[in-house]
Amino acid sequence: MSKRFSIIGDILAEQHNGRIVPGGSGAIALAIAALGGRVTLRSVIGTDDAGKTVLDQLKRARIHPGLIDKVDEPTGVITRNAEGSVTNLKLGAGIKRGALMDIYELFGHDATVLDTFDQPLRRFISDLPAHTNGAVRMISPLTHLDVVRPTEDELEIALRFDTIVGTPSQLEALTGQSSPTEALADLFEMMPGAHLRSAVAITPNGLEIVSREGRVLRPIQEAVPELLVPQVVAAVAWGYANHLDEDTVATIAADPDAVG
Repeated sequence: MSKRFSIIGDILAEQHNGRIVPGGSGAIALAIAALGGRVTLRSVIGTDDAGKTVLDQLKRARIHPGLIDKVDEPTGVITRNAEGSVTNLKLGAGIKRGALMDIYELFGHDATVLDTFDQPLRRFISDLPAHTNGAVRMISPLTHLDVVRPTEDELEIALRFDTIVGTPSQLEALTGQSSPTEALADLFEMMPGAHLRSAVAITPNGLEIVSREGRVLRPIQEAVPELLVPQVVAAVAWGYANHLDEDTVATIAADPDAVG
């Protein structure tokens, strides 16, 4: 039976090479579905042309739209250059604290991803597993730190997840360190007594994963960190759902076709 994954987050319309494709949590949903997972996506999307284009693509990937609210607001847009680097990120319709959702159902999946720009919702959701389902594994990209300032409790929130995934600039914003390696070293020191099991840095050289068990480096030729976020998050979620070690997760993150 296929593993089940829930995502709570914001869908963006990604403009790249003259096309509009799902970005944000929509891109993560597609990446997990491509690995063979069944995805439940709780989100919000605008009813503008960009939102309709993105929603149609999610439907074609068999990601059910039933838990995606359609609102009369612009859809958020992420723009990339020809190489894939982000040149602009404009927020639009998004899920916020107070949105109706079945927490017990969403946490009843094999792994859960939280990818929202709304800090009150991040704070609220990240604190829930200990009170609802202690077995759930939660993963969070740090994409929100590209457009919002870290809150005073940003690091405390990050330590509640099982794994966080970030680019160099995001990890710098989170920890105040000037390099991904130094940021991961800080996070490793904080793991004892915290919920965090591992942290992943996506750099122009590839992946660096630090966990309670050790460190994994995986070179990726000509890596574009922002472009790799969805497939790396998908690989981490897949790893938790299938009880894989960090080395195998890194292999899948670098090459999703490695899933047999």
